[in-house]
Amino acid sequence: MAQTDAEWMFLTQNLGWGEGLKGNKHGIEQEEEYLFTTDQMNWKKGLKVFGEKGEEAIQKELQQIHDMEGFQPKHWYELTKEERADALKYLMYLKEKRDGRIKGRGCADGRKQRAYIPKAEASSPTATLMGIMLTCMIDAYEKRDVAT
Repeated sequence: MAQTDAEWMFLTQNLGWGEGLKGNKHGIEQEEEYLFTTDQMNWKKGLKVFGEKGEEAIQKELQQIHDMEGFQPKHWYELTKEERADALKYLMYLKEKRDGRIKGRGCADGRKQRAYIPKAEASSPTATLMGIMLTCMIDAYEKRDVAT
């Protein structure tokens, strides 16, 4: 408990997390609130904890997907029975950032794909440190103008 108190004080006093947590509006104890604010939570739990701020974060995330044309919307009646069964669920999570803002994060639940999509097609490769360093060395050697 002493470590939790020290972490709580550091987060609220040094990093300014206290701004969004004052008033204990939701009847949540200090330790529970600390745990809530440091972990990502599903949308239902997030809406109970963050209320209207959580709704705004979800709307902002969904608006961004719409603006960037992340999905091609279709009505359910346009899909075959197989397509409906294979459709992926969209998961939404909420998290409070260190500055007190609420961030919505969405992703597709790709577990259904494991049955019919090869792992090589579904994976998202990550660059290795060696690959990045080699690219930087080549750019420097060729005197390329590189922006980060």
